[in-house]
Amino acid sequence: VYLIFRKFIYVVYRKVSNIGYVERVSYSQGAEDLILRYIFRNQNSGLYVDIGCNHPIDSNNTFLFYLNNWTGINIDGNEKLINLYKQVRRKDISIKALISDDEYIVNYYQSSSDKVSTIDDEFYNQNKGDFDYPKNNIVKSTTTTLTKILDSLSIPNIKIDLLTIDVEGNDFKVLKGLDFNLYLPKVICIECHNIDLEKINNNEVCEFLKQKGYILKYHAISSCFFIHNSFN
Repeated sequence: VYLIFRKFIYVVYRKVSNIGYVERVSYSQGAEDLILRYIFRNQNSGLYVDIGCNHPIDSNNTFLFYLNNWTGINIDGNEKLINLYKQVRRKDISIKALISDDEYIVNYYQSSSDKVSTIDDEFYNQNKGDFDYPKNNIVKSTTTTLTKILDSLSIPNIKIDLLTIDVEGNDFKVLKGLDFNLYLPKVICIECHNIDLEKINNNEVCEFLKQKGYILKYHAISSCFFIHNSFN
């Protein structure tokens, strides 16, 4: 109810005002959505794919786009959050799945706050002292790839404008599970922890995306913004 009320107030405000409210409000954790809105400033609609989408509004990179006539595909391993997406963002496709570079069985470490759930063992071991991972929230699950998810959808000629990835340590594997020959996002926003901008060529994500035709355009907190050279 709170989420629906918040969206209603936003829509009403937009109807009665003409001061560009949408451009000054960020729903992302570190204002990533404002950077993305600037990148897509000449585009009034589009398609986003949000991997590790988490909450449909709070600390979310794509909700601002949803409010501005975009639609998308949201994927997360947390069934409770995906059900919330289906209530709040009805124009989107929301899917419960764990995305990686192949299909295999993993431990899904679901945090009590829902904010730092992960399938990456190293991330879990490094952070379990700082975040609460109840034992009954650790379950065996099978991963899939983003390519297989997109292939399964009845959407002809999918053209991804924005791909955003935030899966707490497993981000690079999500990239490796995407067939860039079939699905070539214009812009990729991906979480890159402990990135050294002076040694950018040593970063596996940066090197991988460079080979795919992307350049690192912006960096904010732990998020990197890559733009494909075909997107002007």
